[in-house]
Amino acid sequence: MRAAGALLIAFVAGCAPPPAADPQFDDAAAFLFREFEAEEPARLAFAMRALEQEVVSSLDLTAESALDRATTPGALTLDDLVDIDERPEGDPANTLSIAVARQSLFAPEEHVQIQLLADHTSVEPNSPNKYDRTFLDGTDDCWPDHGCDFLRTRNDLIRENLVLEIPHEMVKDLRWVDVALPDPSTVPEGEPVVNPGEPSWGILARAWVPAAATGESGQNTLHMQYSFEVWIPRDGGALRMMSLWFSITGTGLTDELQIGTARAGIEDIFELADEFIAQ
Repeated sequence: MRAAGALLIAFVAGCAPPPAADPQFDDAAAFLFREFEAEEPARLAFAMRALEQEVVSSLDLTAESALDRATTPGALTLDDLVDIDERPEGDPANTLSIAVARQSLFAPEEHVQIQLLADHTSVEPNSPNKYDRTFLDGTDDCWPDHGCDFLRTRNDLIRENLVLEIPHEMVKDLRWVDVALPDPSTVPEGEPVVNPGEPSWGILARAWVPAAATGESGQNTLHMQYSFEVWIPRDGGALRMMSLWFSITGTGLTDELQIGTARAGIEDIFELADEFIAQ
């Protein structure tokens, strides 16, 4: 954990969770998670624009502190997980949640280089000692240049912070979405939904742990975790947002401490990504 994140955890550990997200935010977030594999990308583009509007209108992206750029998304439901076959048992309603947004200085295409790293330890402050990424089905060859829509990965990592250390696996998939695609409702039925102009490429990612995992000490267990991220072109850079739902049990792990730690960890990921690209 980076020093800034550690200081933030110390500050927020005893604080209440951030305000609940607006219903429109929850609707867009759940839709993007549930419909990640949608064959019609225009539906995702519409939801990504709706999410961007909600984030920009409800959060202060100019704020220095992640506390002012965070919200508490509503719970996922079992219906939101219907196309995820390999996942731990448990109702996602029984999770803690946090979402953090940030304005990146770099466009989504510039973030691609990070997603193609086989060793993620240099860009994942929450996994400084092990984060190995395996690319599935050769998608790392075609995805960077939009030759295919999806980047499929499997990740073997150790999550570490001030309160726990848990080795686990994580599935993470990413896809390109042209956020300039028109609203499907404006296109006559039966006609393809196409963007007649220049594409505006954004990235949507979805991740989850396929099985529960317990730390070597036996004191902490990650029961389930789901997340999605967006990189949406905006103001010469990208709007970044990560929404995280998780269930961890262990000695001394209060809800407030876990939410504060997760919020700081997301912010550290955002900061380190921009630093990596700027090198």
